[in-house]
Amino acid sequence: MTINIKEKFMINWGIIGAGGIARVFANGLRFSKTGRLEAIASRTAGKADALADLFGVAKRYDSYEELLADSAIDAVYISTIHPAHLEPVVMAAQAGKHILVEKPIAMNAGETAKMIVPDPDWKQRVRQEN
Repeated sequence: MTINIKEKFMINWGIIGAGGIARVFANGLRFSKTGRLEAIASRTAGKADALADLFGVAKRYDSYEELLADSAIDAVYISTIHPAHLEPVVMAAQAGKHILVEKPIAMNAGETAKMIVPDPDWKQRVRQEN
């Protein structure tokens, strides 16, 4: 029996922010064996449509909330301008999505701290060397 890795381990990506770097990420997904672009969201009128048309993506949203409410989305790539990373990162975490955020993650340490959500189910394992 052969396992089709593409079907078993496919990650459905959503992009938040439809600027130039989002185009680079979307193009890279075309060559991925484990990821596909499922949806794009932009608050700037027409930008999600333009990027979605370029990459043949059916789902496009005018709000981040709509994309994050889409149960087909496993992970989101946040490519908004740097000062606008905080809000979509927090929203995506609250929606239970996996997150990849363009660098820099935040504008300062305070914003970064707001993005880190403690998970009581997460167990840290420390490997100690002798």
